[in-house]
Parts: sequence; structure tokens; C-alpha cells
Amino acid sequence: MTVSPDDRYAFVSQEYGDADTGHRGDIEVFDLRQALRSGFDTSDVIGSLTLGQAVVGSAHSPKGRWLYATSEIAPGRIRTAGAKHGELSVIDLATLESTPAKALRGSVPAGCDPVRVAPSPDGKTVWVTARGSNALLAFDAAELTTDPRPAPLTTVQVGTAPVGLIFVRGGSRIITADSNRFHTPGATTGLTVVDTRTALAGKPADLGRIQTGAFPREFTLSPDGKTLLVSDHDSHQIQAIDTATLP
Repeated sequence: MTVSPDDRYAFVSQEYGDADTGHRGDIEVFDLRQALRSGFDTSDVIGSLTLGQAVVGSAHSPKGRWLYATSEIAPGRIRTAGAKHGELSVIDLATLESTPAKALRGSVPAGCDPVRVAPSPDGKTVWVTARGSNALLAFDAAELTTDPRPAPLTTVQVGTAPVGLIFVRGGSRIITADSNRFHTPGATTGLTVVDTRTALAGKPADLGRIQTGAFPREFTLSPDGKTLLVSDHDSHQIQAIDTATLP
């Protein structure tokens, strides 16, 4: 779920679709203010936007103009050699809040099984973890709204089956949670630290890995930005990492 910058709306990704509409990948829009005034019921649902299959990750741009969302399987695509080709969608946030079905600006290929998305703090790039590609992709945010099929600015190979991603140190580093969700033999599990500037320059940007428990999945930063918290799904634990010690 992503909440609008003004805290008025909640955008909920329906990974397995909406049983009422039969859609296999929706973002539903909820009016939070109305829900708090009158109690939570179906009247709080403004509507939904249908994307590809297995819609899971979403994040809004720093200025609140766009919502970015990932679909693990693009419409009309099928599983190929064990991987699913997915897409990144760009959604007009203001339209999503009023008439959700008309809010899609466009969608682009984003590797196999894209699952999480995060715009950079300056809003210039949009980063995606492609779980099936073992990769971190970066897109030019401006091109996503002007070019019908922009290619990634860069692709960084990380560990096995990356899921979560987060910026630290003012956006100079991005960290991926390499989950090894499907227990691949010989897989790389843990966190990969990537230098964003070096990556965008097309140079080797993998600064190293940090050991974690089993299936590292999601992140959050402490309010002062000094501590990174990592949820290790299969180890049933939270890890705390001092961001000052990162490579």
C-alpha cells in the first residue's frame, strides 16, 4: 500500500486480483478521510485501475505527481523459461484519486518479475528490483512520461531474487534485499550495496554484500537515517544496520 502525500488516499495493490471484477491485477483507491468520518465500508472505495498480473510494488514521486507500480507479468505475456516478463507502470496521481480507471499514463518492460519500485530522492530516476532477473534497473523518470518505450538507463546484477530496495546516504547508495525466496542452490542471499552515481555512469557499481538471515524482504530507515532496519522473513527477525558502516 502507498498513501498519497496529503494522507487522504490509500492505493492498495491487489496482487491476486479483484474477485468482484475478475481483474488479475488492480490498484484500488480508498478515501481515507471519508473512512475515518463515517466508518470503513465499501463506500470508501473510489475505484480501481487494472494493470498487469501480480501488481505488488508502488511508490509515488517525491513531488506527488506520479505513482509508479510494478506488475510481475505484463498483460498478454506468459512465463518463459521459468521467468515472467513484467512491467513498470506510470500513473497520474491526481487522476487516480478521482477517476482511477483513466489514470494510466503508460507502461514499460522492466525485466522478469519486477516487484518493488523506488524513485530517487531528487525524482530524476526510478529504480526497480527485477526478482526473476536478479537485477536492479534504473529508468529516467522524464522519459517514462515522454518516451513510449524507454530502455533502462542501467542494469546492475545483484544477488538472487531481489525484493526490497531502499536509498541511504541521501540517495548515493541503494540497497537491495536479495531474498533467495525460492531457495536456489548456490544462491546469493543478503543485501547488495550499490553506488547509484557509478551505476548511472555505466560502471561497475556493486560495492559488496551484507549478511542477513533467511529471506531478507523489506526495509525502513530510522528518522535520523542512521539505522537501517531489515525484515528477515524466514528467520522471523529484524536486523539493525548502522548506515555509517556501509561501503
